[in-house]
Amino acid sequence: MKEADMATIEDGEKWAAMQADWQAVNQESHTARFRVMQAFIKSAAGEGSGPTTGQLELAEKLEQAADEKRRAMDEFVKKVFGVEALS
Repeated sequence: MKEADMATIEDGEKWAAMQADWQAVNQESHTARFRVMQAFIKSAAGEGSGPTTGQLELAEKLEQAADEKRRAMDEFVKKVFGVEALS
């Protein structure tokens, strides 16, 4: 592998920033989905009316954002590091 083909420190830093961003959004999406599930469970137990449209839309929006960020990371890894991502 030629030196010009090797990943740089900046590439590593960019990947780390992308990963941290994905991780934060992914965690938010899991939290939003958990709240939706809690609302469904309470509703099934007769203790509520289920999740709101806003809760459902937020969970979906965050899940899509996390997926897009993961795909961007995968493409970055392929391009810069020359390997297939594991996800």
